[in-house]
Amino acid sequence: SNFLTQVARRLQETLSPAFPALSCCLVCEFWAHTRPPSSSLGHHLHFDCDERALDGAVVAAAKRAGGASQAHQTRAAANVRHPVVSVVLYLTSEGGSTIVVDQTPCSLGMSDLSGWKCPPEANRVLGFRGDLLHGV
Repeated sequence: SNFLTQVARRLQETLSPAFPALSCCLVCEFWAHTRPPSSSLGHHLHFDCDERALDGAVVAAAKRAGGASQAHQTRAAANVRHPVVSVVLYLTSEGGSTIVVDQTPCSLGMSDLSGWKCPPEANRVLGFRGDLLHGV
């Protein structure tokens, strides 16, 4: 097996006690992000999801409603698939912290939110529910 497959299997073994559904997963998606530390540009807050399914759900809801209102977009978002767990694997101690907020695509409003900040440290692993809002 290749290196990324080995990393995915090790993360699966390590995180399965906290995320039991992860032990049954057969697919992993990798995404790499790097910017010079001096740029001060992180990555916007976002939800990990099946982007093609999200686009299709929003378009379908908008067609049914005659326009893409916020309520229809929220209903469409409820049908989108998210990963069982999202993982950040820090390779270095440089860069910005990852912020995770307990908001999901189906959450209403921004009141009473809790969040966590994880600063980079070489070989640190951050795992969190795949439907939570996060960014750098």
